[in-house]
Amino acid sequence: MFTRYLAVCLIVFMSPTYAMPIMVDLRSDIIESLDGDVSLELDLGSRALRVSTRSGVLNRTARSFGINSVGAGDDADGIDGALGIETLIIGFSGPVELHSLSLSGFGRGDAALLRFGTSQVSVLASGELGLGNFVLDKGSELSLSHVAGNGFSLNRISFVPVEAISPTTAAAMAPAAAGLFGSGLVLIALTCGWRKNRQPTTMANFQACT
Repeated sequence: MFTRYLAVCLIVFMSPTYAMPIMVDLRSDIIESLDGDVSLELDLGSRALRVSTRSGVLNRTARSFGINSVGAGDDADGIDGALGIETLIIGFSGPVELHSLSLSGFGRGDAALLRFGTSQVSVLASGELGLGNFVLDKGSELSLSHVAGNGFSLNRISFVPVEAISPTTAAAMAPAAAGLFGSGLVLIALTCGWRKNRQPTTMANFQACT
């Protein structure tokens, strides 16, 4: 039990991210003033989000976000393949943890392919797609391509900025982590004893608790 408590303490102390995800809705009004081009960049403070395409132009409506390819028969606000395979490319100005993508418009026979890092994920249905907190580094990209069917929309992107810990910083943190190990024993013993016994903790109480 003590080891588990200590591990949690160290994770919180050492983790480069411990914040609520930032959620960007690509159907929001602000995107309307930025679309109509092959790429758009949204300044979010600690990070800038860049969305681009190699075919057509980006297009936002109140219900969806996609690519408008030149020619008849294209789904102007979706990601489809009527005039060739359409792909969205997403990148950030610094490293981020990818939490999820929200997609809509999938029907029977629709399919998409998501690529990030060395991973490929087939997407077959609308909804929230969890990305397992995958870290996308600066200069790396996530791509979302149409594979089959009538097309779909990318609605939202959820992520958390990652502040990388340099080797120098990690070395400086090591003594503090060691101190946390020592003080953690006392803190956990005191907390454990108080919760169980509502009285000052002894080592016997601590061993019983753990």
